[in-house]
Amino acid sequence: MAGIGRKALSSAAALPRDQTQGECELSVAYYADLLSGAASQGQEDLESLDDYELALVAAWLKECGLPDATAAGRATAPLRQALAWLAKTRGLGQPATEWFVALFFREVASYLRNPARGQVRARVAEILAARQPQVVIAHSLGSVVA
Repeated sequence: MAGIGRKALSSAAALPRDQTQGECELSVAYYADLLSGAASQGQEDLESLDDYELALVAAWLKECGLPDATAAGRATAPLRQALAWLAKTRGLGQPATEWFVALFFREVASYLRNPARGQVRARVAEILAARQPQVVIAHSLGSVVA
């Protein structure tokens, strides 16, 4: 994986000609082996979210500016109403927003409950300390770890 990224980032096509500096270094902090079986990505529906996952969604919606008049409790109908508000105010599709919430918050909750979480953070911190990068790119669960 790092080889593919290194090739793309160091190619003249990746940067404008006046910004290419030759080779770049790329490291990957791999931690999936520490989380094996932790997050199930099979369920992608709001009805299967548990109370902790719903609490994370409610906190996120509050940070997104959810009006007090819009419910975001345990029942999925108020949750769908809150997600409809979010989708509308952000120019997103409601089905895609619901899918994202069901998938992402299940994965985040699984990570936050996982006893290996400390090991994951230690591994990432070790790579960061050793490599001292100028740029860190995190994707999906990596953005939560970071």
